[in-house]
Amino acid sequence: MFVIGLFCAYKPIKAKAAETIGFSFEKISPGASEYEDPTISFSVRVGSTALNNLKQGRTASSRSYTDYLLEITYSTSAAGSGEVVYYHIEQSDYLPDTPGASFPSNNDPLYSPYSYDYTFGSGFLSSGQGVLSIAIPSDLNTEYYYRAKVIKVTYTVEFDRDYAGSSGIANEQAETVAESSGYYKNSIWNIGMTQLEGSEPLTDAERSGIQTILGIKPSGAEISVTLKYKELTDYATLTEKSYTFHLKSAYAQNKTLAVSTLYSLTDFSNIADFNAVYTGDFWRDGYRYTTQERIILQARDFEYSYNPTTEKGTLEVKYNDFQYKDLSLRVTNNDPANNLTIDYYTAEAVAGATSTTLTFRFADIEEQLHNSCNWLFDFGKENIRITGKPEGVTTQLTEEALIVTFPNAKENELVNLSLIGVAEIIEDVEYTLTYDYAELTLNGTKISETWKTSSPIVKMYSEIVTCNYTNFMLDYGDAVRAAVNPEFLDGAEYYIPASIRKEYSAYDSETHTCKITVEYSYNTLFGITNNYDESIIFKALDHSSLNYGGEYFVDSIPDGYRVKELSTSKPDKLTIENAEDYRNATIEVRTSTTAKEVLPVEVVFTDSWKMVVTYLENYIDYGMKQGEKDKDGKPVKACFAEKKVFSGSVKVKDVADIYHPTNAEMSKILGLENLDILGLATAESISVTFDGVSTYTAKLSYSYAALKQIDYNGNAKEIKIPLTSYADWCEEYGKDWSILFLNRTDRHYFKYSNDVTRENLYGFFSVAVFKEQVSDLNFYFKNNTGDGCMTIFSQSEVRGSGVYKFFSRLATKSGFMGILLGTPLISTMCMNLCELVDDDNAMYYSYFFYLDGTSENPYLSNGGADNADDTDSAIKNALNDAKEWLKETWQKVNGSNAMKWLKILGGVALGILALTALIAGVYKILKRSGIIKPKKKTSGSTAKKKTTSRKKKPSTKAKK
Repeated sequence: MFVIGLFCAYKPIKAKAAETIGFSFEKISPGASEYEDPTISFSVRVGSTALNNLKQGRTASSRSYTDYLLEITYSTSAAGSGEVVYYHIEQSDYLPDTPGASFPSNNDPLYSPYSYDYTFGSGFLSSGQGVLSIAIPSDLNTEYYYRAKVIKVTYTVEFDRDYAGSSGIANEQAETVAESSGYYKNSIWNIGMTQLEGSEPLTDAERSGIQTILGIKPSGAEISVTLKYKELTDYATLTEKSYTFHLKSAYAQNKTLAVSTLYSLTDFSNIADFNAVYTGDFWRDGYRYTTQERIILQARDFEYSYNPTTEKGTLEVKYNDFQYKDLSLRVTNNDPANNLTIDYYTAEAVAGATSTTLTFRFADIEEQLHNSCNWLFDFGKENIRITGKPEGVTTQLTEEALIVTFPNAKENELVNLSLIGVAEIIEDVEYTLTYDYAELTLNGTKISETWKTSSPIVKMYSEIVTCNYTNFMLDYGDAVRAAVNPEFLDGAEYYIPASIRKEYSAYDSETHTCKITVEYSYNTLFGITNNYDESIIFKALDHSSLNYGGEYFVDSIPDGYRVKELSTSKPDKLTIENAEDYRNATIEVRTSTTAKEVLPVEVVFTDSWKMVVTYLENYIDYGMKQGEKDKDGKPVKACFAEKKVFSGSVKVKDVADIYHPTNAEMSKILGLENLDILGLATAESISVTFDGVSTYTAKLSYSYAALKQIDYNGNAKEIKIPLTSYADWCEEYGKDWSILFLNRTDRHYFKYSNDVTRENLYGFFSVAVFKEQVSDLNFYFKNNTGDGCMTIFSQSEVRGSGVYKFFSRLATKSGFMGILLGTPLISTMCMNLCELVDDDNAMYYSYFFYLDGTSENPYLSNGGADNADDTDSAIKNALNDAKEWLKETWQKVNGSNAMKWLKILGGVALGILALTALIAGVYKILKRSGIIKPKKKTSGSTAKKKTTSRKKKPSTKAKK
């Protein structure tokens, strides 16, 4: 039996999207009939490539099939798989009907493995955009992720030759052609309720359909809605009102439609019609007279709710909260001919964290009503009537005021509080007025307050009633202000006249008196003292900041002193950071800046610093102590430095700024001429820190020296050499040398190994590394020279390939056999080849040295340089040296006695040679002319064959 499932194995979709699909939610809709499912619609837009692919649909080439579909998926997670719905062009699912398909008639027919659910409309296929719908998911409350793709699928049909007539799908693959850039996420319930409650225009049928989808469609054609609102029936008396009307069931979830229906059914036309308005009036002779109308509560909006279970709606008017600024004391008078009512509002409020207090002062009421309507009346607690039962609100009547207190959370309850007062009109009479005010004096460093009373002043009662703070200060302000602004404050305001309080005798008493008490606000002051004199300076706090710089408290510093620190005896109210450095100190105020209080700050002066200094000083070595001389017969100089620590007091006059002492100031502190080290470096910077108690610690950082390194090719570079401890330098290079290792035959720095610790011995220690190669001709003329430095140790290292290292070791072999075999020559040639192949093959010579201070331009060279400016190659330097040697040798020999005798002997020899040559020449002439005849041998003698032998001249090569 042929297993078709083998040909239908799942193939993952390859992501090769080149285009983006526009994909957005459109709406949900009920089915067109009871037999059709409700749908969710999306606005979809595909690109031209994807659209052309979709238009092709399914095509075939023999048994191979290609198909393009648009899929809409929804799932419960952003990345998870879910339900898939396919859109396709109108085309048969029967594979043999596919154009180009080859399908034997005797085989079982097959259908497309991608059976589509919906077909595209003509409008979408022509433009590539339109609204596509799918059936809504069954779970209305689950949020789904919706997305769209255009996919290309390919597969083949295979026939089983063993089982004729069987066929199956194989080689199935799918890839993404285009996809939406994101997803739409929502639940059907949220979508439907948003449509029903929102402002989207929907027909009644559409609304009913969505209600049906969500299962909340009312059973009747209308529902009842109850309107709830408030109405003010008397001063501070609110009544809850209601009204019931009917609403289309299709509108059941929509507040806007419910309000619109309300306005159509009633006289209400806008939200302001529901304001709670108080109307003041009175009746006279059977007629009603209106005195005022005032909005007590302002309607803000409607709040609508619908209960699908009871199928009833509630439309409630919501009001702005009543605020205490709108609470008034309603004042009427006892004059029936002038029946006037005035609402008095207070501005005296104290808001706390949990509650607020309002104060209605009787004196203020008397003043304002006299000024506004010319009432002169006696007003007290017996004139006040309080009604209403607001939750959490309390009232209190004193001789001077009506006080209302309420929890902040219950402010809205004030609307239910009724405050009414009756003003009793009186005649104007004479009163005797006095006023009390404060006077400030200084006792030592303390400010004292004394209350003074003015002389009696006769005033009419109406004048006292209308005497407010402004008028009072116009008449008596000079004396009041002068008393609280004495010279010792130097303009710093401490007491500030702010208001007045009146105290009257009873109107019906035998004597009429009034006392006005001046009330003050306060500026908290700084009281700044010092330990140098007994003075005190007062400064007002700045109300814009709680933080102050230390310099604010230091006006002047006595000559020869400094500010040691800033301190306070009230650390709970003042915190001081960096108290010892007043320029960078900060003082934070942790109390009110408007309290009647002086915050103490003491400036502590001192005439010295306590200082610890770590520094370097030229080391007086053993040789210097023994009087050693240099080659010129002069006393030897220091070559090293020693770390030392100074600890002691430093006078202020010796250092202008303890945190930034100059080199000259530090030299004076340490008792040194200057801070130079070996004439090669000096102090570059001085850092000072404070331990927070009493000691300043200074550390000196020194400049570096430099040495010029010149190799045998004449290349020069600078070696920057800082002052380093001998111990650190040795440790850095893995050496365990003692200080005695630095001694030389001609220079004894140390006698014992503990003359100075290795850690405290400093110098310009460094290492120069030269790269040398046998392939460089200068290598054979190298010559180590230098000035101003002393090499104490050298070592070499061969770097490069293993072959190069091998021949370098072989080149060092000597002895008769080595020379016989030519080992050094052959090895050198092999090393030469290695260096030409790879420049990293080389020998590195390290020279451990220190600068000894004998030259201002120290240098080190392996090319025979004569000075720091000599950048000639080793070959050139060698030739120059040879010329110089020959020249010096000739100058030494020429002119000496030996040279004179050599010249005499040479002259004699030349004379003898000339005489001999003359005789030989005369002889040859006489012989040729025949005057002299040669001797002949006797006959019969056998002549010998003449051979010439030449002796080998002895070698003139000097032995090495």
